[in-house]
Amino acid sequence: MKHCASIDLEDWYSDVEHVTPADPAAFASAFNRQLECIESIFDKANVRCTFFTLGRTAERYPEWIKRLHAAGHEIASHGYGHDLLSDLNPSSFRDDIRRSLDVISAIIGVRPKGYRAPYFSLGQGQSWAYEVMLEEGMLYSSSVFPFPGRHYGIGDHSIVPVTVARPGGTLVEMPLSVVKLAGRRLPVAGGGFWRAMPRASIAIAAGMIARENRPLVLYLHPHEFDPQPLHSHKGLARNVYVNLGRQSIASKLSDMLKRFPFAPMCAVVDELSQRGSI
Repeated sequence: MKHCASIDLEDWYSDVEHVTPADPAAFASAFNRQLECIESIFDKANVRCTFFTLGRTAERYPEWIKRLHAAGHEIASHGYGHDLLSDLNPSSFRDDIRRSLDVISAIIGVRPKGYRAPYFSLGQGQSWAYEVMLEEGMLYSSSVFPFPGRHYGIGDHSIVPVTVARPGGTLVEMPLSVVKLAGRRLPVAGGGFWRAMPRASIAIAAGMIARENRPLVLYLHPHEFDPQPLHSHKGLARNVYVNLGRQSIASKLSDMLKRFPFAPMCAVVDELSQRGSI
């Protein structure tokens, strides 16, 4: 069983926090630092992953997209504008995902086959998004957190990959990883959860998932690899949150890549299909 490590490739300062830089070159330097760290980790482990790429970030850094693609990483879509699906409708979502696919394919010459909703915002009220994904040629999505979060998640969603059938065809949903303890689901996929969790807890959770013969689906962000402190410009609480535990992320990912076999998500979806697991 191969597992999936993924990076939500976005320019945190410009495209998530929406900070207007006093010095644009400083933000570009930050992004370069972050991507160079990530690239080094995967190269040392001889692992290739999936980069869910935001369209407007790809426009700003096309050379990075070309470089990652040339190295064998999968370039998938994270949409264009980092908008919550709950703020979109089928028409505006179609415009958003199509724009991202057009931008990426113009850079690397290949149209992505995977999609991840910003903030994992594919909830029970956004199931219409699957039909749009199918219309745009998606083979899989990794947009659902099967956990009852405050602002996202579907608490009773399958924790294993599932085939989603719609009139326009079928695609595979690769949910983010959770474990079950004492009848409850605990999120262990990455991001803030990884920053807050001890290394040993992550390893135990990953081992539980592997023993259940389901793929790990992990996610992280470039800004979590920045060796310099982050400045969110959205108040003290936000600033504390984004910096909490961030210095541990690079080594935690390195440890995970040593423990388990990983492959780009498209390859794992293909493997599961061939095995008849989805």
